[in-house]
Amino acid sequence: MATPLHVLMLEDNRSDAESVLHALRHAGYDPIVDRVETEQDYRTHLQRVPEIILADFTMPEFDALRALEIMQACQLDIPFIIVSGTIGEERAVQVMQRGATDYIMKDRLARVGQAVAHALEKKVLRNEKRLAEHELIQAKEAAEAASRAKSEFLAKMSHEIRTPMNGILGLTGLALRTELTAEQRQYLEGVKLSADALLHVINDILDFSKIEVGRLDLESLEFDLRETFGNAVKTLALGAEAKGLELHCEVRPDVPHALIGDPARLRQIIVNLVGNAVKFTPRGEIAVVVEMESPAQGATWLHVSVRDSGIGIPIDKQRIIFEAFTQADSSTTRTYGGTGLGLAISTQLVQMMGGRIWVESEFGRGSTFHFTARFGRQSPSAETRSRQLPIEPEGTRGCCRLRILVAEDNAINSMVVVRLLENVGHTVAVKINGQEALGALERSPFDLVLMDEHMPIMGGFEAVARIREREKVTGRRLPIVALTANAMKGDRERCLEAGMDGYVGKPIQEEALFAAIAIAVSGPGRAEADVEGMGAGSTAVDPLEADNAFRRGLAGMFLEDCPKSLSEIRAAVADRDGRALKFAAHTLKGSAGAFNDREAVEAALRMEMVGRYADWEHAEAAGLVLTREMSRLTATLMDVTASAKT
Repeated sequence: MATPLHVLMLEDNRSDAESVLHALRHAGYDPIVDRVETEQDYRTHLQRVPEIILADFTMPEFDALRALEIMQACQLDIPFIIVSGTIGEERAVQVMQRGATDYIMKDRLARVGQAVAHALEKKVLRNEKRLAEHELIQAKEAAEAASRAKSEFLAKMSHEIRTPMNGILGLTGLALRTELTAEQRQYLEGVKLSADALLHVINDILDFSKIEVGRLDLESLEFDLRETFGNAVKTLALGAEAKGLELHCEVRPDVPHALIGDPARLRQIIVNLVGNAVKFTPRGEIAVVVEMESPAQGATWLHVSVRDSGIGIPIDKQRIIFEAFTQADSSTTRTYGGTGLGLAISTQLVQMMGGRIWVESEFGRGSTFHFTARFGRQSPSAETRSRQLPIEPEGTRGCCRLRILVAEDNAINSMVVVRLLENVGHTVAVKINGQEALGALERSPFDLVLMDEHMPIMGGFEAVARIREREKVTGRRLPIVALTANAMKGDRERCLEAGMDGYVGKPIQEEALFAAIAIAVSGPGRAEADVEGMGAGSTAVDPLEADNAFRRGLAGMFLEDCPKSLSEIRAAVADRDGRALKFAAHTLKGSAGAFNDREAVEAALRMEMVGRYADWEHAEAAGLVLTREMSRLTATLMDVTASAKT
């Protein structure tokens, strides 16, 4: 059965046209032909998109080259075959270069069928290739969109989780400094242990997710290797001592002091490996050894081993323990806890440092974890200074008392930060937005500003920009440290590019906060402070002093502010003011989160999302839920304040 074929033929000789059609029929085609002789007719029939074009080279009004130009200008992909007499080799090459599919002499029309079949087959292949490329582009765009969505989700979750965690850890620490019964202290210590464990899990998941989507970068900073290892091991020494374990750390003499790399991530690897050794060793000792792996020009390769006398790992499990969410035995999680992410994260970090990680173990007789890593070398003079300078004792807060301005719109967060700063002798003023902070700086001198990113009226970035603009006239640079619940790749760079001198993540870690302050105020040439408060082993906020009056004041502040926030939310909904709604609900959410009331926080978050995305269709339902949950929380806090007065 003949194959139908829609042909557009450019031929002014009827006899030649019939010869071409005869050749097509002989080749098994049933041609449906539109024959044209003028450019106008050609343009008209071209709109019907024929399957193939057969063209004589020279026509009375135009030629095949012009026909090719018109087809290509219409962005059509139609096989174009020249069927002509002798036109010369030069012209034949020219039409093929311009895009013709084939060239057939009229005295060899037997080739027409074969040429048409070949041209149609090539078009099918081109279409399939284009389709595959289109699908590949769509898949790539979908994957990139999914990656962006995941990153945005991580950033949002980081903010949403860390803000209430800051309140939980800070207020629990404050409560533990008050007069408590033995039973109350036991409960609160349990809350703090659980919150610390939860924060560790959150940090592991966020770190792993950032590595997975390529949003975790290594720093290139100058650091002292022995100081880094000493501080890392020191954080785990108490846990080892509590179990009766001996913990040793030896850095071989030929290992240089002054290196260049990412000390925070190196510390994270050490804390993970040594922490596991402490966890899985019921008795005996743990030894950490640092030695040179191999010398290299301008670089240092280190070999670190962590040996324990613990429970060991079966041979068949020694490979899978480096995979995410995996432990040697499912019962291990129940017995020892953990997410199974520590070794997976350490493996990725070691690989980013150019090294490898492995384990040698015998079940029941302990394990030795090894890893190698590449670091840069500082100058010989820096090495000499590093060997001569003693390490500053841990917990140093600096010898001077500072006047610090805190710009933070969340009352709970600001109270925790203020208590920390005042406990070490600093003088603190609090403003709830960037505009008020600018006014305070005009009226009074300050030594440092702690600046929240997101505040109503004027955010942290805009306030910093105005401060830096003023300093072009005064010539004095005021140290500014960012306080942020974001912990994604790019957040640090955005803060530093905006003119800030440091970066501290929420929940606020006491050591991280004071380290950032010390670096920021250290004067000209100071290093950039980048302390996220995420590192394993860091100490959560634990202010030294608190009393019942403080707790009553905290509850009283919420009872006073909650009706105002609800009124602002209702007004913003009525005015369809998404920005005002988002800020009011965000503030209320942060305050409710300090009391660990999940339902109230979720209700405020739902209303915040209504403002962020202008989802007015669901505003009424979200408002009803928010009013109900805040009424319930308010009643609970009123009972608390009433009982505190009796």
